[in-house]
Amino acid sequence: MNWLDSEKISIDNLHNYDISIVQKCLEYIEQYKVENGDLWFDNITKNIFSLQTSYANDPEAVFLATKDKFLESDKYGLEALKSKPYIDRQLFYADDDIIYSDEKMLTKYRDSKILIIGAGPSVLQSESEWKKNLEHYDFVWSCNHFFKPSFLKDIKFDLVTVGNEVDFSSKEFLDRLHYDDITVGIGTNVGRGGRAFMNFINSYKKSFFFSTRYFGKIGSIPRMLVLAQKLGVKHVSIVGMDGLPPPDKFNKSSAGVFEDKKPSDDPNSNYYNLYRKHYIMIWDHILNDLDKDKNITFHNYGKNYEFNMTKDIPESR
Repeated sequence: MNWLDSEKISIDNLHNYDISIVQKCLEYIEQYKVENGDLWFDNITKNIFSLQTSYANDPEAVFLATKDKFLESDKYGLEALKSKPYIDRQLFYADDDIIYSDEKMLTKYRDSKILIIGAGPSVLQSESEWKKNLEHYDFVWSCNHFFKPSFLKDIKFDLVTVGNEVDFSSKEFLDRLHYDDITVGIGTNVGRGGRAFMNFINSYKKSFFFSTRYFGKIGSIPRMLVLAQKLGVKHVSIVGMDGLPPPDKFNKSSAGVFEDKKPSDDPNSNYYNLYRKHYIMIWDHILNDLDKDKNITFHNYGKNYEFNMTKDIPESR
């Protein structure tokens, strides 16, 4: 399997690879104490990476903790989440990859078809296509500043997740939540606090808290994909989950389209390579770990966008 200039390597078949790659794999296995699973070889950076590391031992990891330690983690686990001062819920669903509250509120998504709209440039490039297919979806999800762009004013959103950059006292934000009767997912692994946030928690009851073990550097949509899988969604279409262009083409890409003045990410090769790596890891996690039985189908409306980093995911499984 080859994605984004990287090759998936089976630990059980290292003898099939060049000796220089084998040596790097063995060094990686020793350093990170990898006992199972596959590795990836990055053909650009010539580095090895895998789904087996975590924040505890790898600064470029995408997981808060390993599977066996996530629920019991003093920082990210179930009891740690429940102890946060702003959380007032008692009932949680929890497994090795996700924790979320208010399970009954979310059962309606089982066996549904959803469209997740992100802020990447492809959401505008393919606007006519995904808009003409809206009737085929049971629910539309989005994130953060979904309420700002004019081209989304007529979209009926059912669920959004919000980070700490959202102004919880914004009249525009609050009015849209009430108008669409939106369910709000509040991630617990970013800084929270302040009077506006607490007022929101106390007044807007159609909300839930969640924490995904996956916590990469590529935005909110990947965590929403994990949530969708865990809620039993049967089909997910995405648009606006694009990634970055190469540094030498960075000026050809617009910044996120939800905000007029959203700053662009730093166009350097290290950041671009980190994005490639994290996009590979989220799809490897989704397709080959969380959904190994192939219960979900996917469609990417943004696959024709030149710099989309998800264009090669399999849509027929």
